[in-house]
Amino acid sequence: MAALPLLPPLLLPSLLLVAPGCVERYLEIETNPAGARVVVNGRALDQPSPVTLPFTHYGTFRIDAWLPEQPAVTQWVEVETPWWQWFPLDFCSDLLSPFTHVDRHRAVIDLSALPAGQASRAEVLERADALRKETQ
Repeated sequence: MAALPLLPPLLLPSLLLVAPGCVERYLEIETNPAGARVVVNGRALDQPSPVTLPFTHYGTFRIDAWLPEQPAVTQWVEVETPWWQWFPLDFCSDLLSPFTHVDRHRAVIDLSALPAGQASRAEVLERADALRKETQ
């Protein structure tokens, strides 16, 4: 009889250990045209675009993308927290929900058009070689 009053306090922690809820967060990065090399927050990705990157924390991501013979394009992408991840609701969606929540965010980077006044990669390399020869 003494073990019955201990049952409810022991039941809640054991339920939390077996609760199947979780959240999967993905940032899908596409470039136009496809096949560009991508660096996210200073970390180079192993594969060319399009690429799907799992992440843990919401916030601002710096995405650099480039193709050979073209300058890099930098884009800041704000990934906003969905309402079900606000405190204290995140406790339920992360631990107590019987479902897996998938949160996908998409970033599209256009590399097809150079901004006005920006030189191509080949032009920059030619100018660098000319400057190097001048200083020797």
